[in-house]
Amino acid sequence: MKNILSILLGSLLASMAGHAFGQLFVISNNFSASFGMLGYNFDGTSKSVTSTLTDPRGLATDGTNLFVAYYGLGVVGEYTVSGGIVNPSLISGLTGPLAMAASGTNLFVGDASRIGKYSTSGMIVNANLITNIQSVWGLAVIGTNLFASFGSTIGKYTTDGVTVNATLISGLSSPWGLATDGTNLFVYNSGNGTIGVYNPSGGAVSPVLITGLGGHDLTIIGTNIFLGRDGATIGQYTT
Repeated sequence: MKNILSILLGSLLASMAGHAFGQLFVISNNFSASFGMLGYNFDGTSKSVTSTLTDPRGLATDGTNLFVAYYGLGVVGEYTVSGGIVNPSLISGLTGPLAMAASGTNLFVGDASRIGKYSTSGMIVNANLITNIQSVWGLAVIGTNLFASFGSTIGKYTTDGVTVNATLISGLSSPWGLATDGTNLFVYNSGNGTIGVYNPSGGAVSPVLITGLGGHDLTIIGTNIFLGRDGATIGQYTT
């Protein structure tokens, strides 16, 4: 493991993995003030800086643009990778959005009690795709399956909103971070500072892959795991 750069405490991560941009994008938030979004090369050097954001909590990309979830405002904004504003209120009417995942032309947004499905152009596909769930902390898509972390659980659904198993993986410890390498799920348990790996059927590949962590969110780029850590750093680990 190595710490590749310094950022403000409370980092949330998203990446352009598999795309020509070759960057790790980071938003920093201390859960009260306004912060910006940065782009980094994989050696930790800064590449781009966006405009100031207000209470950003979630970050996702469709490989072309970046989407930022604003918790207090209840909206999702869209930006270019160089920081240009495309639409600061692309999606509105949300309640405390925290988690997002982009897949093709779809954008899934999790808030206080539901997961909505939207197009990346902001059109509503189904604002109440999945309802009656706890506040969604993390989202990930593998094929036609959508995975959501909340409470101490990861639920599995189809991308059309059909429940496959609402308690696919249970007994987790505040799973704030959820990411995928396209094959497996990587879960950051903020309650006990571990990262675990599971297959899409819920089987444990390595339930305690990495220990001794403190942080907030993670993303996968190739065979690397990037975790926004306590202490104003991003940690880099192998899968």
